[in-house]
Amino acid sequence: MIDAVLVLLEKNNKFIFGKRSLKKESLPGVWSIPSGKKEENETIYETAKREVKEELGLDIYDVSLFDKVFIDKDNEKKTLYFMKAKYNGLPKIIAKDELDELIFLSLEDLFKKYEDSKIGHGLQYLRKKWCDMKVTIIHGWGATPEGDWFPWVKQKLVERGIEVEIPIMPNTDEPKIIPWVNKLKELGLNEETVIIGHSVGCQTILRYLEQADIKIKKAILVSPWMTINKNNCDEEEEPWEIAQPWAETPIDFNKIKDKAEEFVVIYSEDDPYAIKEDVDNLIKVLNAKEVNVGKKGHIDTYAGITELPEVLKEI
Repeated sequence: MIDAVLVLLEKNNKFIFGKRSLKKESLPGVWSIPSGKKEENETIYETAKREVKEELGLDIYDVSLFDKVFIDKDNEKKTLYFMKAKYNGLPKIIAKDELDELIFLSLEDLFKKYEDSKIGHGLQYLRKKWCDMKVTIIHGWGATPEGDWFPWVKQKLVERGIEVEIPIMPNTDEPKIIPWVNKLKELGLNEETVIIGHSVGCQTILRYLEQADIKIKKAILVSPWMTINKNNCDEEEEPWEIAQPWAETPIDFNKIKDKAEEFVVIYSEDDPYAIKEDVDNLIKVLNAKEVNVGKKGHIDTYAGITELPEVLKEI
């Protein structure tokens, strides 16, 4: 078994790509990212730091794993670990026999500029995974596609080459279940879809999946507002006559739990709407991954949240 680590180095929304030397026997002249085999007794994080230092002379930080893939081909088994990291300073080519040139591009621009024959296998894998993927973000009651952390998440995903849509939901100040669920039915969601919901947008996603005949890739539920009652409704902002159907129309979770490859629940410890009892119940009934962001209110603009890297880590 071979373990290999590949590292995306990011600064100012661009990544470092190196052009493999034309003298290389394997994949000469293709664009790649720093990579190498994990040595015995070395963690993948240590491998990432060593490889980047050896290839580009950089010290890296904020190193994180964002994907892993197992390959069994030609009687050779490999596990590829895809890492992301930030760096300071300027990269330089240390091993002249390994790389001929460096460029700085977003993944979106790299994928537009070069076909598969011009990029390494790891980048081909990311192209296929991310270019086939479509991310849909569903905002909550009274929100818009331009509010909260939605534009920031969209920008970061587009930089990866991922298609993102944030539809404006019908009559957002007076949301109704049927029009909101029907809006999702219009979006053409499929097995490559990752859908992200916030607040009542989470309920909308669950009610859609309850009726849908498809299985999506992933559902990420941020601050899911499930228990709606007069105690957590602001009568001026969320009149009870509008909230009542959302509160009293039951959801059959048995029809939902198999409708996504994975569920993720992202919550705040001091959320006045997504109460801990609801969060715990969702995690249990959906067998969902749990992500606690600390004390960030309803994870919205009112709580000062305009960026949400926890969402990016799940995609």
